[in-house]
Amino acid sequence: MATEAFKRGDLSALLPTTIIYDPLTCKSGACQPFARNMIPDARISRVSKKVIPLLPKGTDALVNICRTSRGARSTRISIHQG
Repeated sequence: MATEAFKRGDLSALLPTTIIYDPLTCKSGACQPFARNMIPDARISRVSKKVIPLLPKGTDALVNICRTSRGARSTRISIHQG
């Protein structure tokens, strides 16, 4: 389950082990990370904004699971715009 912060696009709790990259900045395989691991509200699709409130209330447990299972490597997450 996503935490409430994650649902708002705030993935800063995953730093420093997981970096969220902005797919719109990718050039020749290199991408720029989102500042502070926060996806701007304007980049979250209208469909996602309708679906996110329907998700169960999240907890901070997800952050701990991600850190434990991913170790020290970074992970790329692509956000697709509709």
